[in-house]
Amino acid sequence: MRGLYMDTKKLDALRAYCTQQIATLCENITQNVGIPVYVGSANKPTDRQDSVNINYSPSLQAFLKKLGFTLPKIRAKDKNTHEFEMKDSANKLVLQKVLADPGLWPASMSLDPAMIIKALLEIHGIAKVKGTYVNARLYDSTYFCNYSVTSTLTGRRGSKKHIFNLGNNAQNFPKHSELGSKFRECITARPGRIFFFVDQVSAEDWPVQALAENHAALEEMRNGVNRHYRFASLIFGIPERDIKDGRERHDASAEMSYYLGKKARHANNYRMRPTRMSEALAAEGYSFGAEVCKVILEKVNNADPLVAQVFHKYIEEELFARKFLRTPFGRERQFFGLRANDKNWDIVNEACAYIPQSLIGDNTGLAITELDRVGGADYILQDGHDSLCQEVPDKFGSLLRVFNQTREAFNREITFHNGIRITIPIEAELGYNWNNTVKLKDMSEESLQAAYAALAEKREARSAPLTEEIVA
Repeated sequence: MRGLYMDTKKLDALRAYCTQQIATLCENITQNVGIPVYVGSANKPTDRQDSVNINYSPSLQAFLKKLGFTLPKIRAKDKNTHEFEMKDSANKLVLQKVLADPGLWPASMSLDPAMIIKALLEIHGIAKVKGTYVNARLYDSTYFCNYSVTSTLTGRRGSKKHIFNLGNNAQNFPKHSELGSKFRECITARPGRIFFFVDQVSAEDWPVQALAENHAALEEMRNGVNRHYRFASLIFGIPERDIKDGRERHDASAEMSYYLGKKARHANNYRMRPTRMSEALAAEGYSFGAEVCKVILEKVNNADPLVAQVFHKYIEEELFARKFLRTPFGRERQFFGLRANDKNWDIVNEACAYIPQSLIGDNTGLAITELDRVGGADYILQDGHDSLCQEVPDKFGSLLRVFNQTREAFNREITFHNGIRITIPIEAELGYNWNNTVKLKDMSEESLQAAYAALAEKREARSAPLTEEIVA
């Protein structure tokens, strides 16, 4: 009962949809270049020797070079030495770099370079969702995983495939896409249950601003100001109200602006360089060159200067004086890889992320521990690092009890080395699947009642076939 229950009929339909979409995109590329392309050896055409399996990186590299594309090398960390090297590849990052730079396209006007690269990227995204999530091995229609509190260098919560080869990562389900929405709709509450989601509001910005001693920013957040909108408005020159209205209409452009405002702030918080930010955004489907990222980071830094002046300075002083960091919760990490006369970019970046990321994950973990203490942990299905998903009996009395227990479990004062104290607020949603949810206006019983009432029609629709099943 602790795994995520999947609607297998919707999952089967999504699997067929993914297969058809990939076939259509491959056919579009084939018609454009005159060479058959396919994904997976099982789909290799039997009548053509010049066909290309675009799922095999060396073949895709050779194919693109033959068409006239120039493929940039990418940075990759050696698993043994942990040093970064420049390597040839045709992975998603390379394709994003090629799409962003027409100077890397072939000179021939008989091809449609942008269409080819966009189609390859779309195929990559669909294949990723299909292979990692849609085709994950289920047990009794249930998606399982293994969680870890020590699997990342930055202290972030980790999640991976279950020990019996079941499921996969249950923390990074696709979200910001049509395909992601279709998959999340497959994650459904069991009969007689309802999902109760809670999420830490502006999670990692709280410890960052506390460490930066930015009292103005902390006061804004205590008053409910969402700073993601401010940075999105700053970066793109769009009024905050327009971005908010656009997101309420589920407008893709507004959603992208908000998301990039959030990512840019995180990048500045963790001292990310323009090239690395460009690569990180490319890995998530956004094409922004290093020069553009440099301008974005400068805008964010100018608007939030205490992050670099106080927070980053504190981290560097701790690293080089003590080679040691401790979070307010007592989690410790030692840094022995620092080199003299070196900028130590990678280690310092990890160190800047360590306290905020591990503190948020541990705040979730302590909330789980508190729920377990009061007997409310039986409903927890998923730990999202800064969030929880609980599957509660579909009765308002049960929901209200879990709501109050969860609200209290996250009500925790956190004290930093500089004496600043914070309590990270939470927000909540209700729903019968992961895609169609109703957000609570605030963390009050009245808002819970309103959200529960808003789901009345869906509740009635769910109960009708269940009654028939019971009678049968």
